[in-house]
Amino acid sequence: MIKVGDKVATFSNMGKTGVVIKLIPAKINAWMIGGAAGGTFTALVEWDANGKQPAPQPNVSHVRLTDLMRLE
Repeated sequence: MIKVGDKVATFSNMGKTGVVIKLIPAKINAWMIGGAAGGTFTALVEWDANGKQPAPQPNVSHVRLTDLMRLE
């Protein structure tokens, strides 16, 4: 389970790392045979700077929680 403060990377680009700032609940509008699907989360991630210099402004984006993996 990914939590706020965890260092993460995306599955599609493992070289891009960042830290989860906030978890935002996201509603799913899909209906299944047994009823409605449960909700999921979107993570607000602050990405690390690529070079040694810190970024002039924070690079923040929303990413689906299923697209992230936790780094240790």
